[in-house]
Amino acid sequence: MMVKTLYNELDEVMGGGLSQGSAMAILYDTYSFAQYFALHILAKRIKKGDLGIISNYSYPIGRLIRGAQFAGLDLVSEGKEGNLFVIDYFSSRYGIMPRYPFVYTFSGHVGEETLNPKTFLIYQEKILPNLGDRLLVRVIYTLDGLAFFFGENTALKLLYFDLAKFMDMFPNSVTILLVNKDAVSKHFVARVVDISDYVIDFKSQVTKKGMVEDVIISKALTPEFSPEIFEFLIGETKEEKGGKFSFKKVTQ
Repeated sequence: MMVKTLYNELDEVMGGGLSQGSAMAILYDTYSFAQYFALHILAKRIKKGDLGIISNYSYPIGRLIRGAQFAGLDLVSEGKEGNLFVIDYFSSRYGIMPRYPFVYTFSGHVGEETLNPKTFLIYQEKILPNLGDRLLVRVIYTLDGLAFFFGENTALKLLYFDLAKFMDMFPNSVTILLVNKDAVSKHFVARVVDISDYVIDFKSQVTKKGMVEDVIISKALTPEFSPEIFEFLIGETKEEKGGKFSFKKVTQ
């Protein structure tokens, strides 16, 4: 069964969407809006009845909530409705207690030896009992945030173990990996690309007409796949009222 991003242009290129149990890497640069695009995918999937998880490594919870609002995701409302959970590693690192019942933090030391065991304890005790027969959509927000706290090599080891364990525990799931390429090394990006089933690369530039982003779908493990380039557009279009983002095909 394929899991649609609900963006027809992307789903068509990727062979109908994302395979269950797969990971998709979204790569972007400093000025890109790609991280909000990932949250918008999550918002659309939750409206289809899926359960969402945001693994927050990068921001205070208030900043995460505001970013989600920009992307069309009412994080607080969906959390209170039981449609979304946040595992807040960022707050855990600074000993900040959660303000919301759907936000989980860790007590005690959060180090490389304890991070994954504590994470999967939350999955086992908090997520699984609330999942039912729903698809689980997880957004890692962000991998460069994980690398900042633990170093790149340790972050990669934590990621590899996490993906292996997560896909075994939740085969009816997809994981979206966010990486700011400007914040990590080429080696780190290469490893993330290698372990991902799908890769979407956002490249932004400032022009006299404003901010322009090209999107390259560079990897999809489907027999019919060939790379495609799109222009990433922000804001409503006439074709999709209420849509936050849209794509215009560039390749002929």
